[in-house]
Amino acid sequence: MHAQASTSEQRKHPEITQCAGAIVAGSGGGMVGAGMPTTSDLTAQVDHAGELMRDVFGVDVTTRYNSNGRSGGAYVVTDAPGHALFSNSSIGINARVAQDGSLVFNVYASAEYLHDQALATQNGMGKYAYPELASVADALAWVQTHVKVPAPSSRGRGAV
Repeated sequence: MHAQASTSEQRKHPEITQCAGAIVAGSGGGMVGAGMPTTSDLTAQVDHAGELMRDVFGVDVTTRYNSNGRSGGAYVVTDAPGHALFSNSSIGINARVAQDGSLVFNVYASAEYLHDQALATQNGMGKYAYPELASVADALAWVQTHVKVPAPSSRGRGAV
């Protein structure tokens, strides 16, 4: 008789990974999402956002920075492996360095993951919500209140 592993042992512990970036089609090799942060505070806040989302929602998270290094974010892994540009960008907590050196925080949530579609606006990047908040903790609270974070087993198949 073989001993069976407990459910918690079978389940993989959620991970935080650093995005290696993606090549923009037709750009001659231009990369997005592969920048290096310009301040240690930006790094600390993006890392903190990733840890909170992983721990609160029990999901894999990826972090990335824009090419100028002045903004970045932690995003819930929502897409199945193999997606390229714009993958895992549906739910995230972003931070950017303002002109005065302070940090500005936003949540990005694609309309399909919002409890209330009226929170979303439409522009060239599709329909999404992008509220500005005072801190990573406030951003997490906004996600908890307004966003349907997919269960880890449903990644790549939409919100639960």
